[in-house]
Amino acid sequence: MRPFASRPAVPELLGRLVAELHRHGVRVLDARAFPTVGVLRAPAGLTVWCYGHLLRWQQGGREVTWPAADSFGAARRLAELAGQAAPDE
Repeated sequence: MRPFASRPAVPELLGRLVAELHRHGVRVLDARAFPTVGVLRAPAGLTVWCYGHLLRWQQGGREVTWPAADSFGAARRLAELAGQAAPDE
């Protein structure tokens, strides 16, 4: 029997997302991580929640979910949103 691979903890996942956002030029205003949940705030009113394996945020009045393991893709999408919502920031 193959052992189960452990998933990265929320603090690690959120840390990866913060690093990717910085690489995309998005300034993170605040980030807090606990064992099972994390949250970050960025300019343009972006708030991203991390629940274990999922990231969640609001876009155009709809909730978006994204795999937390894909920090690069999430950061790219969030950078686009930050640029569209607040071009002066």
